[in-house]
Amino acid sequence: MPDNISRSCPQTRRTQEDPDREAADLRRLAVREGRSQAELIRDGVRRVIDEAERKPRELKSLGKGRGGGQPYRRWGSEELYDKAFGSE
Repeated sequence: MPDNISRSCPQTRRTQEDPDREAADLRRLAVREGRSQAELIRDGVRRVIDEAERKPRELKSLGKGRGGGQPYRRWGSEELYDKAFGSE
């Protein structure tokens, strides 16, 4: 098989800040652990995803930013009706 044809699935490449240092660290860890670099990368990605999924979601549309930061008074049904249709 020619050198330029991959035997496995297509790969997605990602950039990193210091690829030489991180690649060397990854190689050393793979040798020390007796695991492939790809396996270590998959485990790292899975850990980050699992950690993110454990965090509670912060919903940002729950009335934040309403008014000047002061609590607002809720309208009662009669007051709302009067405002919408006018008082008698």
